[in-house]
Amino acid sequence: MHRVALARAARIKYARSLSVSCIRHNRTISPAEYGTITQLTEKIVDIAANQEPPEGWAHTPHLMATEKRLRNVIPTVDSFRLPTMEKRNFDLAANTASVPEVGNWTEEEGASEASFEPGTFIEIRRNNIFSHGVVLGEVIQESRVHVIALMDGGDVWDPLREDVMFSVPSLVSPDLARRCSTQEIAADDIQLQARIKVLQHIRQVERAVEAATADLVRKGLDIYALVKSRDPDKWATTTVAEVARLYNRNPTLVAVFATHKHLMDNSEYFGPDHAYLLNQTFDVRPASHIKTIRMITEWSRQRDGPIQDFAKRAIPVISAQRKLNLETRADIPSQRPAPHTWTPEDVTILEFLHQSLQPKRTVQVDPYSIGQSAILRALNPGQEVDDHEIHMALIDLGVYAPWQDIYSLRRTLNLDLEDPKTSVKAQATDALVQRSLSKPPAPGAPLGPEDFYASDPLDHLRHDFGNMPIYVIDDSSAQERDDGVSIEAVPGEPDSYWIHVHIADPGSVIPPTHILAQRAEKQSQTVYFMHRTWPLFPKSLMFSGRPGFSLSNQVSNNVLTFSSKINAAGDLVESVVRPGIARNIVQLTYDDVDLVLTGKTITRFYPFSPPPPAPTSKPNFPEQHLADLRTLLMLRSRLVQNRLAKGVIEPNGETATIADYAQPQNVESPTMQPSEFRGFPEFSYWTTSIVEITSGSRGLVAEAMKIACRTASLWCVRHDVDIIRRTASPLAATPENLERLRNMRDGNGFVDVASITALASSLPLADYSVTPDSHWSLGIVDGEGYARATSPLRRFCDLIGHYQIHRALLKEKSYFSSAYLTDYIKWLKRDDVLKRRSENLHNRFWALVMLRRWLEAPRTDIPNPLENLQAIIMRLPRINTVTNTMESEVRIPALGISANLVGITVKQARNWRIATSMSVEIDRIRLGVRPSLTVRDKKKVS
Repeated sequence: MHRVALARAARIKYARSLSVSCIRHNRTISPAEYGTITQLTEKIVDIAANQEPPEGWAHTPHLMATEKRLRNVIPTVDSFRLPTMEKRNFDLAANTASVPEVGNWTEEEGASEASFEPGTFIEIRRNNIFSHGVVLGEVIQESRVHVIALMDGGDVWDPLREDVMFSVPSLVSPDLARRCSTQEIAADDIQLQARIKVLQHIRQVERAVEAATADLVRKGLDIYALVKSRDPDKWATTTVAEVARLYNRNPTLVAVFATHKHLMDNSEYFGPDHAYLLNQTFDVRPASHIKTIRMITEWSRQRDGPIQDFAKRAIPVISAQRKLNLETRADIPSQRPAPHTWTPEDVTILEFLHQSLQPKRTVQVDPYSIGQSAILRALNPGQEVDDHEIHMALIDLGVYAPWQDIYSLRRTLNLDLEDPKTSVKAQATDALVQRSLSKPPAPGAPLGPEDFYASDPLDHLRHDFGNMPIYVIDDSSAQERDDGVSIEAVPGEPDSYWIHVHIADPGSVIPPTHILAQRAEKQSQTVYFMHRTWPLFPKSLMFSGRPGFSLSNQVSNNVLTFSSKINAAGDLVESVVRPGIARNIVQLTYDDVDLVLTGKTITRFYPFSPPPPAPTSKPNFPEQHLADLRTLLMLRSRLVQNRLAKGVIEPNGETATIADYAQPQNVESPTMQPSEFRGFPEFSYWTTSIVEITSGSRGLVAEAMKIACRTASLWCVRHDVDIIRRTASPLAATPENLERLRNMRDGNGFVDVASITALASSLPLADYSVTPDSHWSLGIVDGEGYARATSPLRRFCDLIGHYQIHRALLKEKSYFSSAYLTDYIKWLKRDDVLKRRSENLHNRFWALVMLRRWLEAPRTDIPNPLENLQAIIMRLPRINTVTNTMESEVRIPALGISANLVGITVKQARNWRIATSMSVEIDRIRLGVRPSLTVRDKKKVS
């Protein structure tokens, strides 16, 4: 009865979240469609409400009929066997993820999906291998969450959570799954019999799905024709549920699973969305792309066809462009027409290569692989075929400029790549902004999708901070100056202070119903790349002068102020949130504040260029400003020490920064017009440590923002306001190792990240929650919570918090329900992974570009940074099953990046010690969409 009640509650919750989702995506569901979705939902939920799966999904045949056969495929103590070839092929890429760059350690992938309960049926995919199994448990290994599952071949596998493509809860009872144990080998007869029973369920599902798949094929529907875009050059989307209903108005769960497998198997037409497990959405390839794929595949079968003709024309072009790149590498970047011409067939080949250079997961057969191999080997029979070689070929063929950024081309980011001055989309957005600014609605009138508020809804509640100095401290190149901090002594309490954090308040201008707010919801955050930024809100709005979009002395700034009272022990003893008016804005740079407070700027190391000249003089600050800044720096130290008393450990290490990029002008790239590119843009590359980044003025601002986010959460707890919070699990280590790490901490709590990796079994895993859960890395306990609220112009989840607080201050019902926030969090976690990975790979790409250019032409006016290159060992050696050699992951402090160490001997592996140093030399650099650096032991090479 309890499970049935839970199932009914889940159905109600799903119906509510479905309504919220449809409202959020501006979509209307017909009564018939709603009934169909409800029926399908009830079928899925009812499975979770049963101890055994219902008839039609799977049932348990007589045990003795198959017991002997299944017993033979399950490894036991008495019948041990090597893992199946399927498992070994699946594991080929298990260890390809590089060490996260220092500073991202609380943003690990393991928190991107919900846990799978024991007994859940799953399909996993990797390396073009797929298999079915039942979850036995989960485990964290090297800060990544692995699912332990009994697979259909009888082996226990440990795929990553992200390898799961389809799941159905409670195929078997959790008790039965737990009786299997999570060990690779069945240790006794109880575990063996449990595994036999689970395998029977899996085999029944597979037979049912095979029958359902055959039924789909017999119906002969042209699904692609029904779901593709009408524009042959545009992508479309569809879902598994939508396609399943095209086959049958009331599909069974087996039919839905069969539809999933059918779409996965047709990779020429369909590709899973980056958040596929969450939304079961497929991207539908444009018809023109499919035509190109088929054409190139057909040409690949010809011994003397268009590909061979293309190669004859392309090889001289490649040679000429490579020579030109070397001769003009120091020139100002430019583009000019090339003397050669391309035939229509040549352009088709170039477009094919360009379309193929996208990040892909190996959950499907790559429809581009045959054509890529044929083209690259026609150009050079001996070369490898991978994304690096495709990237290099597109540069050598004049399709990409040598400085073309690969990651801004990533289709799933949906970035407008046109110049904002000429982009049709950007111009339409700016026109929308002007309409909204120039035509405010009548007071009290309903707001339309282009209407800003007629007046500030919080105007009567705003506290005027008058002449109180509000310090806006940022880099000199910062464009978004949207936060400031001020300090106020507490009368009668000489050791207590109020820290006021003032955040630009766009929610006072733009309502949640506005088109721009809805677009921001889908974009979720500003995208920062080296050469360009794609802001959450258009610059024409942020720099319009309207109060709420920046902090400047030009206007009376509307802010949402988070005030935190800090006592002598560094405790947060009182939290206040109020709308405010900020007038006395004092704009400062980090370096200026550091010079005044500490006499120096942060230490930066420039490995590939001379360092810039040091400042020759200190700026002059008024005495009040100096006193305020010194007090804020003292409070920063007080807050840090309070956090350290709670046992928090901070990771330290070197990180690389790419900056000062001079974007080339009047360049079209990618281009199918024959082009010659010359020169290369300048940019700077410097490294520094996390300790440096979090010290001085940067640490001052960072601590102010942290305390503001704590105040935001606490205020919402007291006022019963639903808000999105950030959480982090504890650092996992034995009590002895935790104590050792705490003893290693410096005065600010930092320990080298390699030492943490050596002594901890798992780094903290970050997540989102609606409830005020703990955040170990910040010393925040359950019941307090940490709500990001300091960047509403850069993160939509922060703006959601502002909207929620606004409604509470007005004593009105919250705009966003708890169900909506829970639904949005699911999507947000996947979008965070996409954006963070893209930005990290983008930065790594450009770091390796700089390293590659140095190797091609070292400078003679500075010491060679690679002369005595040291690497810090970060992982235990692993066997690469492709090369049958041992490898490990290392960190290179001088370059601020991680690398893969290859060529490890068995003798070295026996004495391997994490966190030790060794001399290495560069072995290989690969760019493309998966940039990688490999190094070798310098002593072995020499």
